[in-house]
Amino acid sequence: FWILIASDEQEDIALAHEIVLECFNFLGWQLSMNKFEEEGPPKPTATILGHEVDFKQAARGVSPSKKLRLRHEGERFLQDDKCSRAALGKWLGLAQFIRHDVARKINFHPLYAVYHAGDKTDDRIQLSARATATIRKVLGVLDETRSLFHRPTPWIIPA
Repeated sequence: FWILIASDEQEDIALAHEIVLECFNFLGWQLSMNKFEEEGPPKPTATILGHEVDFKQAARGVSPSKKLRLRHEGERFLQDDKCSRAALGKWLGLAQFIRHDVARKINFHPLYAVYHAGDKTDDRIQLSARATATIRKVLGVLDETRSLFHRPTPWIIPA
């Protein structure tokens, strides 16, 4: 496993190392110090598991590579009223991946409706006006960020 310490403050890094080593000691685990290494210079931002994280601003966002992929394919969908079902499925999966990195909520139901509609043997599918609007919304939120402290509102079902 990896333990990520993202900070540009040397005191934070030293404290984190101390905490990790104390935890290992508490658990009775042995840590070979030749495997304990720092990678790269201390920094306040990082891409962690595909998500852009900024610890100075306490925010997360969409990584530049994912923005580029989403914009490129999303704009192609908007140029034509039909698209490849397979391409839309891949794009939709990537768009779902970023939904926790942006501030606004996105309703993906119109895209799923188009993706699952019609004859599954036909790879060319017609985009609805609602699906096109959803694609535009995704493209419009790519530069947004979301607080690292954001907690989704729980669903409360009235008694």
